[in-house]
Amino acid sequence: MQYFYYVNGSQYGPVSLDILRQRGITSDTLVWREGLSTWVKAGELPELSSLFQNNNASVQPPFPQQSYTQYNNASSAQSYNTLQNKPIKPENYLVWAILSTIFCFFPFGIVAIVMAAGVDDAYNRGDYEAAQQKSKKARMWAMWSALTNVIVLVVYLIVIFFTVSGVALFGAANL
Repeated sequence: MQYFYYVNGSQYGPVSLDILRQRGITSDTLVWREGLSTWVKAGELPELSSLFQNNNASVQPPFPQQSYTQYNNASSAQSYNTLQNKPIKPENYLVWAILSTIFCFFPFGIVAIVMAAGVDDAYNRGDYEAAQQKSKKARMWAMWSALTNVIVLVVYLIVIFFTVSGVALFGAANL
């Protein structure tokens, strides 16, 4: 039987029972194998109980030599996402922030870039609420930049139209 295990924020596997023994996993190490719907602590699986009779739970397992990052079936990938208990990373809108800075109202675009840059940082620190808020603010500032550009363009065109029309009216009246 092949097992996947989760240590220090990374998933490893598939590995055999012998490899699990060599890696020194603890009873608190999260493991998954085919047939399990979610990740469980290794100590909860009867077939792994022999691994923990002589092990102390405070011993950290050594870093594995290889990691397994490809998934052969949907259930293992789904379990991996369940294991992390991390919400999906919110969109950072960095591209939109940069484009709105270049092509639209740049002061609002700069704020959008700052907010967009903070999304990944907050998410990686584990501050998911801040990442979500920064994502919303980045989107809002990019949209305000674009909207401000449209408003300024419309006002500009109206001024040009009336200036040209006024010159034409007053020019014709003076003849």
